[in-house]
Amino acid sequence: MSSVSVMAAKERDEVVRLETERLMFRDHEPGDLDAFLAMESDALYRASQKVHPRIELERRFRETWLPPKAMGLLATIYKDHGRYIGRCGLYPFRDDQDAIVTGEATLAFYLARDYWGRGLATETGR
Repeated sequence: MSSVSVMAAKERDEVVRLETERLMFRDHEPGDLDAFLAMESDALYRASQKVHPRIELERRFRETWLPPKAMGLLATIYKDHGRYIGRCGLYPFRDDQDAIVTGEATLAFYLARDYWGRGLATETGR
């Protein structure tokens, strides 16, 4: 499914699911919260960024990740065990004035540390 057809499907309130060999991408669901919190609370995963308190992470999950978007990062599920392992997708590209550039996007992926080194980011980009 192309990014154009994904956005069209979202505008019609259709459920969008994309898949690779090992991964499934879908909108975030309430059941993803615990795995999201574990990933975001991992100091090594966060690297140079601050680990936020749990209440802040829960609020951000509800307000930022649960509402479906026309373009954004989708929940990333490892198909072998159906577990949420992060989020991947497209961010709208912004110019130097922080304005969205129509038709441009940046590929992004955030995967839980247990899934690093398995080629999943490369698989996502294909």
